[in-house]
Amino acid sequence: MARIYLEGGGNRNELRVRCRQGFRKLLERCGLGGRMPHLVACGGRQEAYNRFAGQDFGSGEYVALWVDSEQPVKSLNKPWAHVQQHDGWAIPSGATDDNLLLVVTCLESWLAADSQTLQSYFGSGFRPQALPAVNALERTNAQATLARLKQATAGCNPYRKNKAFELLARLNPQALSALPGFQRCLDVLRKNL
Repeated sequence: MARIYLEGGGNRNELRVRCRQGFRKLLERCGLGGRMPHLVACGGRQEAYNRFAGQDFGSGEYVALWVDSEQPVKSLNKPWAHVQQHDGWAIPSGATDDNLLLVVTCLESWLAADSQTLQSYFGSGFRPQALPAVNALERTNAQATLARLKQATAGCNPYRKNKAFELLARLNPQALSALPGFQRCLDVLRKNL
């Protein structure tokens, strides 16, 4: 069975369950329900990389690491170059660029790309005009995107990180397909699952 090591879930089991559920629901909405990989929520990005890097990439089983890029990515098709430069991570022996999936730049970028789902969730106090333009989301660093999402929700039940996985499960893949980084993840998964 294919396995994907996910950044997210912190160090509490309940958050890790919510992380796996959020990604599972999104992948099902993307049409991958019949080919669902085993999702492993690892907490922090370094822990996710460490667990992923210890895998056997010659086994014939698809194994991937899925983490935030944190910064804009120069080349979506060369994700290892990005994490080598920004995180100092070496590509494990036998792994390829298909084994690394990047959320560009952070999960909040995906949330901000689907303003209709956010409007439905947050209600009348939600201000979509405070969000970065969809075509700028993958060029906006993670901190700026998070700040803008908090601004957009300041007039209602404000966004907090603990809502991320619940919202992830509700996202519309068609809205996310406007993000080239998301589309790359989906293309790689469809090819390898």
